[in-house]
Amino acid sequence: FCLIGAWESVMPVMFADRGGGPLATGIAFTLLGIPMIMFSTTAGRTADRVGPPLVAAGSLTIIAISTMFYGFINPIPVLVGFQGLMGVADAFGFTANQVAVSRAVPEDRQAAALGLMGSVQVLGAGLFAFPAAALYQSTDEETTWVVVGAVMLVIIGLGVARLRGTAPATSAEATQASLHA
Repeated sequence: FCLIGAWESVMPVMFADRGGGPLATGIAFTLLGIPMIMFSTTAGRTADRVGPPLVAAGSLTIIAISTMFYGFINPIPVLVGFQGLMGVADAFGFTANQVAVSRAVPEDRQAAALGLMGSVQVLGAGLFAFPAAALYQSTDEETTWVVVGAVMLVIIGLGVARLRGTAPATSAEATQASLHA
């Protein structure tokens, strides 16, 4: 959600700076959301089969690297269309994160855990929006998006390193059984 904070704070201004308007921004964010609906079930099956951490890290890495090119993609309609491709990767990342959280807690705590995850994601977006906007205002498009993508790659790397050597939870029942053992 850090990237979403950057997208929401910088893209409307960037589109305006390039001569685009609110319609282009609205279409871009719509094209980001549509693939999430279309691919979420496939993403869930993939996360179940391959493992949520791998799917989440892979999709977020694709998104972070792709974001680094935002300042170089012209014209606006191409960038707007690019958002649709980002939505496919986002579908896998969002869904894999939800699968990971639901597996990590007992069944009777899943709603609270997923609610907390959503809250932390919104907080992350909010915390990332300001520095991304400040960077855009003080530098340029290219620098902003390269830095945003690079920061995300560092965050992803830290997350992967944190998970290294841990056993993945296979289900909420397994987690609950281990709590009562």
